[in-house]
Amino acid sequence: MKKRISLLTMVTLISTLSGCSFHMNETMFYENYEQNKYIVCYYLDENNEKQFGCIDYKGNESVEFNKKSIYVGNTGIISVNEEDSAYFIKDNKIVETNHKQIFEFHNNSALVQNSEGYYGVIDSSLNYVINPIFTNALMSSKNVHLVSNDEGNYFIYNNVYTKCDGTFARYVNLLSETHAAAVIIKDSKYGVINNYGDVLVNPEYKSISLASDTAICIGFDNSQTLIDLNFRKILVTVPYNSSNILLAKSSKYYAYAKDSISTIVVNNRSFKLHTDEIVLELYPEFVYARDFKTNNQLIYNLRGKLLIDNSKGRFCSVSNDGTVACYVDTNNVNKIINSSGRVLSKLSDAMFIGMFGHDNFMFKKNGKFLLCSPSGEILMETDENLLSGSSDKGTFGVVFNLKSGSKYYRNNGELLITSTNTLTVEENAILEYKGEGTNIYNLLGEKIYTSEHKLYYSNL
Repeated sequence: MKKRISLLTMVTLISTLSGCSFHMNETMFYENYEQNKYIVCYYLDENNEKQFGCIDYKGNESVEFNKKSIYVGNTGIISVNEEDSAYFIKDNKIVETNHKQIFEFHNNSALVQNSEGYYGVIDSSLNYVINPIFTNALMSSKNVHLVSNDEGNYFIYNNVYTKCDGTFARYVNLLSETHAAAVIIKDSKYGVINNYGDVLVNPEYKSISLASDTAICIGFDNSQTLIDLNFRKILVTVPYNSSNILLAKSSKYYAYAKDSISTIVVNNRSFKLHTDEIVLELYPEFVYARDFKTNNQLIYNLRGKLLIDNSKGRFCSVSNDGTVACYVDTNNVNKIINSSGRVLSKLSDAMFIGMFGHDNFMFKKNGKFLLCSPSGEILMETDENLLSGSSDKGTFGVVFNLKSGSKYYRNNGELLITSTNTLTVEENAILEYKGEGTNIYNLLGEKIYTSEHKLYYSNL
């Protein structure tokens, strides 16, 4: 279960959920509906053991709440694990197996552990795609698995396995739809291989960390280097120093600082900030920086134009989707701007509270809390004491926990749920805690399930 957040010290949990549309009379509003229509939760029994269960978006109990673990694949296949047995549900039909454990099905294949303890990969017809020849599963996520046996370590990707030279440290990321990479350790040094076993970076470095999907940061004794994994080329090297930084959104969008001068690279073009201006965050359409001598907050666009200079240390921030920014000018006017610097809306004499959804902002004015769109439209208004708030993955709505209870609003301001209890909003459900029990709502605000247990949302 995600922790609720104090709005006065807002740290957003929001990430963009792409491919969504909303139809009030339909529950099939996810593009990948087969995966997202299932809600997986668990409760803690008297021995503090997790008991997993699963319901669908209409509240039907697809799997009883007494399972060891549950995974929902991207095509809607549900993997169900009990103490020493496992089965899966496909097209609402139970498929029995002789396996001890089944991991997440991705594109109709999954890593399994058979009754003898060996790991392999099966398809949804129970045929082995990769025979069970591995004794350990180090990692399994979607269609990527890191496994081993007495002969060594293996990288499985899209049902093809490759032996690698070295011990896996951690999975790095997909390079493309057909490539993946993993960090390996050999003789206490780090390197990177891809799913074909090709060595992208020789295992001879002090440290390696993921900078983005397509770039890694390599640590040397006295410096760090950003490398483009796709083309295996060095992008930039900076010496280790408290004033030197290295950030990357991709191999085409990154920032670094040397000798108190920050440089931002965007699609092979670059611009420099002033001395002592250090980049703190890269957004899709903005660069957020701070002048460490004056403590000024600064926001640039990706063409190097300074849009916001809070010279008096007043507040400024960027929306969750990184497309609009908000700041308070010297006349105590909140302004929301786009990346060209055009002011989209203004709100005077209000205190900024936090960001919700993709690009909505919360303010407090004259004792009222206001949820505003970038254009300035007030989507929600309340004069109740706001204790905390949380938001779903960017599209559907927000929960506000008030002194008198809780309310769940769509992002357009429509009130869907009013409760005297605490609400928390998750990726595809809202949980209402009532004493020791739990009610579950879908994102349309419909109550679909009630449990006598305190349920926790699962991200497995």
